[in-house]
This record gives sequence, structure tokens and C-alpha cells, in this order.
Amino acid sequence: MAYTFKQRIKRKGILLYHALGVDKLLVFFNVGPYNRLLSKAFACFLSNEENNDLQLKKSLYADIKRCYYKYLITPQEYFLFGFKDNKNNIYRNSFLSDNVKIRTLIKVTGEKRFVEELTDKMGFYKLCSKYFHRRCMQFDANTDKDAFMGVFEGKAIFAKVMNGSFGSGAITFDTADYGAYEKLKKAGATYIVEERISQSIEMAKWNQSSVNTIRVPTFLHDGSFEIVKPVLRTGRLGSIVDNAGGGGIISCINVDTGIIESGGNNENGIHFETHPDSGIRFVGWKIPRWEELKILVEEIHRNCMPHHRYIGWDFALTDDGWVLIEGNWGQFLSQYVDKIGLKSKFMDCMYGCSLNE
Repeated sequence: MAYTFKQRIKRKGILLYHALGVDKLLVFFNVGPYNRLLSKAFACFLSNEENNDLQLKKSLYADIKRCYYKYLITPQEYFLFGFKDNKNNIYRNSFLSDNVKIRTLIKVTGEKRFVEELTDKMGFYKLCSKYFHRRCMQFDANTDKDAFMGVFEGKAIFAKVMNGSFGSGAITFDTADYGAYEKLKKAGATYIVEERISQSIEMAKWNQSSVNTIRVPTFLHDGSFEIVKPVLRTGRLGSIVDNAGGGGIISCINVDTGIIESGGNNENGIHFETHPDSGIRFVGWKIPRWEELKILVEEIHRNCMPHHRYIGWDFALTDDGWVLIEGNWGQFLSQYVDKIGLKSKFMDCMYGCSLNE
């Protein structure tokens, strides 16, 4: 995927934005995007009583600002990592922020590979199509109606925005017909359209309206491979996505056994011992065909993305086995749930110091 002139200018602007410290100025003066993030975090994580306590909010703002300077932590991460209640420096420094993760990955792996192999979802599909087990195509303003129908006619489909995240803008259709084509065309976005996954009966028990998935973070360096802190992601009743950012719930999986070892959390910081819709208890539930998934994800990382030291893979289970959904430089979601920081582990794995130790 090549950048247009406007996209190249935008990317250069983002690099200069951080290099010149503009981001820290916005934090210092609490203006622009940072002000919106802070306001959203306060609204989400503070009670009405706390939001009306101006002295508390002033104190929290000062601490959140310090955490950005010191750990590159966003307001949302501040609350999700438990910084509001734990001000110990060793505890706080143990967490891997998204800013630190991305900057490290760009330094080690390079932005070019990130753009061509991960940001470009269609490019990713072409590299890993063997493991998708379903047809997929890019849909934009130039997509021909007959070409669309030739691929998907009569099939249930799922469309996600090309550069979207957290499931935002996703649309599903029970049948791919001319009405579905026109609706996607009218939306005006660029989509990745694929055959809708029919998940296994076991996984559908959690929530039937969404495909419930497994996030498997993996590292590959100098031939050594390791899975670190996988999680289950389940959707909520009526939602078509399982992303925690879209209202879904995440819980931690034991790498060795495939058994869930924590309760569930959403990205509003709300904790659940059982799924609020299905009533299934998180702790103790065993992921089906876990050993198969472990073997499969190593095969994919080694064969398709050997130049990437880190990938966060998303998988769904069908009656025929595991299928790949996508791969990216996604967050280590387990930190939101078990409050165990992974910065040291991430850095060691990125530089090959402690894989499988």
C-alpha cells in the first residue's frame, strides 16, 4: 500500500508532532485532543460524586499529566492500569503503554513493514490467505457490482472499515445481495468484506450475536518463539463485535493449559466474574482445541510474518478448526484485567533477551 502525497504529509506531521514535543505541550496546557481524552476518561471512570469533586479532579489531572511525561500513559490507560489507586513508581513503571509499544516496534521493525503488511488489511489477507479459510475482497467506490456478487452472492458477509479499529463502523449482512452492495457503496468508506465466520457451538455459548475470539500475542526472534498473555474476547448481547472498546469483555488465558484464569473486564474498567448475558463463569473455562491453536499461530508467524518480532493475532473457532481474523501490533489486553505490567517482558522479547524464560 503506497501513501498518497497527503498521507505522506500527514505521517511526517505526526513524526514532527512527537519529535518537537508538541504532544507534551498539549498535555501541559490540557488542550486539543488530550483535553478530549481526559474528559472522556473522567466521565467513564469516575463516579458522579467524584466528577463533582473539583479538588479530586485537579489532583488526578496533575498525576495523569505526570504519568504521561514519565511513562507515556494515556488517561484511559491511567485508570485501566490501576494508577488511580496505586502510586508506587515500581508498579507504574512495569506497565507497557501503547505509545511505548508502538515507538519500540517502529524502531525495531520499521514503519514500512507495519504499513505494508499490517495496516493494509488486504495486504495482510494476501500474505496469510491460507489461514483465513474464507473469501475476502476490498470494497470501495470503484468496486464493480457484478464482481462483488460473483464473490459473495447468497452468502452471509461481514464488512469492516479498512483503517478502522475497535470494530467501529463494522456492518454485517445475512445475505450478500444488491441491497448490501448499495448500502456499502452509500456508506462511502473503504471496507474489507469477507464471508461471515460461523463460530463453533462452544464459543457461541458466550455470545451468539458476535464472533467471540482469542487474542494471541506472539514473539519471534532469532528462531525462538513465545506466546505471551493470550486473552478471550467475548461480545455483548446484540453486538456484532467482541472488542472491549466496542463493549466486549476480555479475560486472561493460561498459556500452558488454555484455561481462563481471571474474571472479565471491559474497557470501562467494569469487572465481571460471570458473563453478564450468558451467565458463564470466566475462571476455569477451558478454550477448546487449545493445543491446535498454539501450533497454528507459531506456524503462521514463522511462515507469514518472520520479519515481525511481535504480532497480536486474532482467531475464531469454527466447527472445522481455528481461522485467522487478523494480525496487528495490538495492545496487551491482559494488563487491563490482571493489572500485571508487561513492559519488561515486552522489551526483553523484542530484543531477544528472554524468550521462553
